[in-house]
Amino acid sequence: MYLDRTNPPETRNSAAWAGGGWVGLETGWLYDTLQLGAVGYTTQPLWALPPTADGTALLKPGGYGFFALGQAYASARALGQVFTGYRQFINEL
Repeated sequence: MYLDRTNPPETRNSAAWAGGGWVGLETGWLYDTLQLGAVGYTTQPLWALPPTADGTALLKPGGYGFFALGQAYASARALGQVFTGYRQFINEL
């Protein structure tokens, strides 16, 4: 993503180019009862001058990238049902 914003004259302009993605892991069913999963997201600077990268909301202050754990969950099967807890993605479409 590229952002180049012209700010009011008393502040400096904001500009940065960042790339990112996600990586996830989901285990198989342990003894047909327990499954674990996690997904992490990241954004990293491709081009960011420290004073101008601030204020873009693409990167951390100073033009640094960051990583966030977006999903981490455990699922258990019991009595013909699957119970899932903690942070998860639910697609209702």
